[in-house]
Amino acid sequence: MEEPRKRPVGRPAKGAAKRPVARNFRMAYCATVTVHDENGKALHTIRYGAMPGGDIIGLRNRLVADVATLVSKRRDLKLQLLCDGAPEMWNLLEEGFTEQRFGPGISRLVDLYHLTEKLGAAARIIEPDSRALLQRWKMRLINQSNAATQILEELIASGLDEGPGEGHPVHAAITYLHSHHENAQRMNYAEARELGLPLGSGNVEATCKSLF
Repeated sequence: MEEPRKRPVGRPAKGAAKRPVARNFRMAYCATVTVHDENGKALHTIRYGAMPGGDIIGLRNRLVADVATLVSKRRDLKLQLLCDGAPEMWNLLEEGFTEQRFGPGISRLVDLYHLTEKLGAAARIIEPDSRALLQRWKMRLINQSNAATQILEELIASGLDEGPGEGHPVHAAITYLHSHHENAQRMNYAEARELGLPLGSGNVEATCKSLF
């Protein structure tokens, strides 16, 4: 965000900006509700957004209410929560999409492309032919239900876990998998494919780019 910045005390330097600004990173929020056909093709998307400091709980509640309306019209709809790996995002979704309101049949999935970004960075550390390694991992993820657990074991067995810190891709991938691979089937991409559910959060990513 470009935000107004106070002028320095004293006479301004030659060529100084008349309206100085500071460029600061702030958290904005996006969400979507997308209706898909039986083949996983997107038919219609409702888009939501909140500026930094906006009402994120209100945004989540509007999203939940819209889904509840859709379900009331079509009881046979399959519901899927699809999100990146951020715990904050998952906590917001889980607090709204409760079993009491929607029943036990909600699928949950971590966006495949966020995961493969983490794995791609780790692959470049582990093996010279990192593209081939990443491709093998991708194929396993979309075809084997327990692939995330197997890949986690491979990463640990590599002995290349650099420990916590910035710029440590193997450790980052291990941490990401540890956080999700056993939690509510969030990395069971093979099952999601069998159910005809999407694997990626492209609709919400496109919304982020359009809004912000």
